Amino acid sequence: MFRWLFAVTALVGLCQLLVPVWYSTPQLPSRAAGVTAPAPVGGRTSVDESRLAVQFGAERLIHLENIGYDVGYSPLRHLPLWVHYRLNAGHPIFQRFPRPKDFVPDTRVPDPICSFEYSRSGFERGHLAASSTIAVYFGREAQLETFLLTNVVPQVHWHNEGIWNTLERIEAWDYPRRYGQIETACGPVLGVGFIRNKIPIPRALYKILKRPDGQCLAFIIAQDGREIMAEELPAQLTSVRDIERKTGLRFEFIDERRKDSAASRVW
Repeated sequence: MFRWLFAVTALVGLCQLLVPVWYSTPQLPSRAAGVTAPAPVGGRTSVDESRLAVQFGAERLIHLENIGYDVGYSPLRHLPLWVHYRLNAGHPIFQRFPRPKDFVPDTRVPDPICSFEYSRSGFERGHLAASSTIAVYFGREAQLETFLLTNVVPQVHWHNEGIWNTLERIEAWDYPRRYGQIETACGPVLGVGFIRNKIPIPRALYKILKRPDGQCLAFIIAQDGREIMAEELPAQLTSVRDIERKTGLRFEFIDERRKDSAASRVW
């Protein structure tokens, strides 16, 4: 069923099917914005080609549709720059599945990253769309897709297993029950270092969480300094506008009127 994950020989044919997009994030329906609205939970989002001003210049991203989440992938940087998904409390909850053993190259992109390229780098292969979260909300096949390396960024251990994991658990288990649905965008804030002179090392990760009433939380959690403890999560709150400035992305699924203010507390 999942043979396509390993079909490296199909790389050329698959790449011809890709429709790359400009730096963009999942947006509200707007013909001018060139983006259609995310599909209902359990479906897929759809992003058309759109041109945005970004700090790294005009670079085409590849929009990858998966069962439980979508990705804006930079073939130039060999890294996902945004991941987007929705978690709905009314969605069927699947059983817990065993964690897959291996990360796999995504043959839908040119020059796909291989797992060995992270070896002995000092960084873990950090999920953006969490394996356990996507598995429970979307099923086993969706979980396997989270182990595509287009869903991975370099992450230090204390960040991956500590404060970031804490935020993922709140997002997956608390917020959907309390608010009915949570909509998420997350990705890297790029730094200056590289793994093997190829894979950019993020200096931080960002996450934006939106409730059905439009209220949102925005976090930037650094990983290039001292360890940040889970209880320090409120101190990592920032504004969506700050994330936009530091990533060069625009998050049009967030109301412009809510972008400039940072939440005073974690919900």
